[in-house]
Amino acid sequence: MVLNHPLHRKAGKLIPFPTLFWLTCPALNRAVSRLEMAGQIQELETRLAEDDSLAEALHQDHRAYVEERWQLLSPKDREEVHSSGLLKAFEERGIGGMANWRSVKCLHLHVAHNLARKNVLGALVAKGHGLKPCE
Repeated sequence: MVLNHPLHRKAGKLIPFPTLFWLTCPALNRAVSRLEMAGQIQELETRLAEDDSLAEALHQDHRAYVEERWQLLSPKDREEVHSSGLLKAFEERGIGGMANWRSVKCLHLHVAHNLARKNVLGALVAKGHGLKPCE
């Protein structure tokens, strides 16, 4: 897994990079892709809609992610985020840049986040399907 810096520069322009943790294990990537193709995202979104405690746990994971992403920025980066009008993106966008914290954009994001820190959806997916990281 790779930890990405949350702010990139391209042609002099600041670009928020919303994915802190990148899943790099080829076998795990393939397994997670198969789960996505089999409809696992829709199943999790249904569970989130029906289970307030699961949704709250995911909300807390998003909040922790937002905080960690902010802490990874240098003071100079934070100044630039403020002055460039990107603060709202850093404050309101969670795991993988998600604005709607009750939806699931990609299982890879949650599995990678769970391997690095903790993520309720990533843990459910890993446990429910016996997923293990590459060694």
